[in-house]
Amino acid sequence: MRPNLDTYEEILHTGTTIIGVMCKDAVVMGGESKAVMGNLITSKDVKKIYQVDNHLGFSFAGGVGDGQYLLRIFRAETKIQKMRMGKEMTVKASSTMLANIMRGTFFYAAPIIAGWDDDGCHIYSADMVGGLAEHKDYFSYGSGSPFALGVLEDSFREGMKAEEGMDAVVRALEAAKARDIGSGFGNQVVQIDEKGFRDLTDDPSFMERVAGKKAKAKGAK
Repeated sequence: MRPNLDTYEEILHTGTTIIGVMCKDAVVMGGESKAVMGNLITSKDVKKIYQVDNHLGFSFAGGVGDGQYLLRIFRAETKIQKMRMGKEMTVKASSTMLANIMRGTFFYAAPIIAGWDDDGCHIYSADMVGGLAEHKDYFSYGSGSPFALGVLEDSFREGMKAEEGMDAVVRALEAAKARDIGSGFGNQVVQIDEKGFRDLTDDPSFMERVAGKKAKAKGAK
């Protein structure tokens, strides 16, 4: 079965917002926590950023079943290649491998892959037929992506620190949740750098930073 254009448009508008932002020495990924099935909210606290390897993250827009199945294959193949080579795959090699997997079988999912390797930080996206693209600044998938991308267009600057990247991601997610019916509730934010994959969602210092930013923004109105 080969997908048509209408099917691809459905994936891009699946209720979710996922983001990847390039920083000076890290890449920041983010996603809100709402899961929907038609008009039904099936979860308010789902995590949408997944760890594949020590320095590699994965997220997707589209069908949950297809996305999770693709993640399991991606993790397994990444581990096999790591054992064969005796070291972690580069982000480009991992992303290319995933795109090749998707080229052979139709997945109702569109992933973002981001991570760190010896060449620095990288962000890639793949479409449902295995088309692969690298993003040097930022990228977003899902129904909330138009709102998120508008914020990122304004707030992104080359060479910004990881903390600034986190602020940009949170701002973009908040904008998406405010206007997109398929996005909502909490935020998951992940930082990937030389030290590895770190989920900051429940980190006290990060939560305090986000709360301070929200209070400042509210006071400015």
